Amino acid sequence: MNKKKKLLSILFSIIMMLTVNGCAKQIPNFNNDSDVVSEDTTMEYQKYDGFKLEETTNNQSDKKIDIDTTEKAFYNDDKYMYANTKINLREDYNINSNILDTIDKYEKVRLISTNDEWAFVSFNNNEGYVESNYIEDLGSTFVEVDISDQVLYLYVDDELLNKYDVVTGTKNLHDTTLGCNPIYDKTAGRYLNGPEYRVWVDRWMPFNGGEGIHDASWRTSYEKDAYEKKGSHGCVNMKFEDADEVYKNVDVGTKVLVHE
Repeated sequence: MNKKKKLLSILFSIIMMLTVNGCAKQIPNFNNDSDVVSEDTTMEYQKYDGFKLEETTNNQSDKKIDIDTTEKAFYNDDKYMYANTKINLREDYNINSNILDTIDKYEKVRLISTNDEWAFVSFNNNEGYVESNYIEDLGSTFVEVDISDQVLYLYVDDELLNKYDVVTGTKNLHDTTLGCNPIYDKTAGRYLNGPEYRVWVDRWMPFNGGEGIHDASWRTSYEKDAYEKKGSHGCVNMKFEDADEVYKNVDVGTKVLVHE
C-alpha cells in the first residue's frame, strides 16, 4: 500500500513538472522600446514556434514612388541673347542630338521659345536648340560691335535701328576687348587723355574700363581694314552723326556686345 502511495506521488510530481516547464509555448513580451523600429524597416511579428520568430520586412524600396516625367512645355519668348561660352546648336533638345552648328562665345542669337532648360534659337540661318544656361539676355535695346566686319549695330525695342561703319582697336596691339558690358556713363563733350594722345570728343559712351564708343573727327577713312594698322587704342571710333544717333538711343546700363 505504501508503495502505491509512493508511486502515485512520484507520478503526480512528474505531471506537475511537465505542466509548468515542459512543452507549453512561452510567448515573449514585446511591449518594450526594443520593438520600436525605423520607418525604413517595419517588423511584423506573426507567430512564435517555440524556437524563432518569423517576420516580414517592409522596406522603402518596396514602396511606390511617383516620378513626374512630364516634359516642360516650350513657351514663346522672342528676344536677342548672346552665348556666354562656346556652345553647340543641336537639332533636338537633348545632348545626344545632331549638331547643326557651333556658336562662338559672345555671338548673338535670336531666342524663339524656351522651356527654361532648353532654348529654341535662330543663328546663322539655322534654327536649333541650345541649353538655356549658356545664353544670356541682351535687353530690348543694345549695341553690337562686330570686329571682323568693323560694323556697329544698334538695336532698339528688339529691332535693328541702324548699322554703322566703325574703326576698333589696332589689331594685335590695342584690340578692343571681347565681351558684353553695360555703358556706365554718357558725356556730351570731353577730352580723352592717353600716353600718346589728348583728343576732344563730342559723344562719349564708355563700356569697359577706358574703352568706349565715341566720335572721331580726326578720322578720314572707315575702310574695313583700317583697324589692322591704324586702329584706335581700344575704343570704337565713329563718324559724329553716327555716334550722335547711338548716343540719343542708349542709356547708362545699355549693353554693348563685342565679338569677332
